[in-house]
Amino acid sequence: MITHHLHHIIPKHLGGSDEPSNLIKLTVAEHSEAHRVLYKKHGLYKDKLAWLGLSKMIGKDQIIKELYKDPAYRLKLRNAKLGKKRSATVCKAISKGKCKYLYKITFPNGSSIISNNLWQFCKKHNLNHAAMWKTLKGQQSNHKQHLVEYQT
Repeated sequence: MITHHLHHIIPKHLGGSDEPSNLIKLTVAEHSEAHRVLYKKHGLYKDKLAWLGLSKMIGKDQIIKELYKDPAYRLKLRNAKLGKKRSATVCKAISKGKCKYLYKITFPNGSSIISNNLWQFCKKHNLNHAAMWKTLKGQQSNHKQHLVEYQT
């Protein structure tokens, strides 16, 4: 079975839209080549990363590492997080000065808890704090089948 991707004819970073008339169905190889051509034409690093990633010349971790080098990308992520609505529980905990963030940690059995101290949780449950942090940041999918995300 051949996998197809939707590709923007005029890329979004060049003002293209998500309208159906601006989308084309391409194979992965065609999609990779389209981004190579865009990179050669415009020299934008996001097209280079798409081309190299789609052609399996670099992996997801390398793409993320390269994206994080861009201050504009980091600012975009920060602003996206700032725009999230917090639940009443989170707001109450923050207003009492108990924590800066709350974390929702899901155990391998599917149950979950809310913690305001990821480091203490990891210590108590014999988990690697750095690995859980990578899971929180999306750099790995889980740690010992535990999931962690910001509680909003």
